[in-house]
Amino acid sequence: MHGMGGKKYLVGSICGILTIAMCGCGSSFPPIGNVTRIEVHDPSDHHIRTIENPTEIGRIVAFVNSQRDGWGAWGGFNDWFGLPVPDVIADFYENAHPVREFGVGPGYFEEGSVSKLCSDSERLELLSVLRVPPCIQP
Repeated sequence: MHGMGGKKYLVGSICGILTIAMCGCGSSFPPIGNVTRIEVHDPSDHHIRTIENPTEIGRIVAFVNSQRDGWGAWGGFNDWFGLPVPDVIADFYENAHPVREFGVGPGYFEEGSVSKLCSDSERLELLSVLRVPPCIQP
């Protein structure tokens, strides 16, 4: 019984570290700056649409910028096999220069090598501002 305190501390510490790692706390991205074009496609690079209208781009950038916090390698919808593949991906460009990639799948957003959980209303809002046809939506 004398040694049980150390084991409890070790188990508690490991659980705490895993909880912090899985919650996605602390990881954030800088806001997206100037964007002149957004290319929307599926994971097989099948083109869905190109967005060049500044008003539309502004709405999409505002949405993505509102999602800058809460990202992590284990902070979203990841499992032991890594990140899921998003169903819809938006590539942001300033002229020909890539700026950011933002993906969405059922229950999560993905950006590069990290993800975060999202509500169904957040997912639908993004798909709406991207104007993804319902037949393609995840």
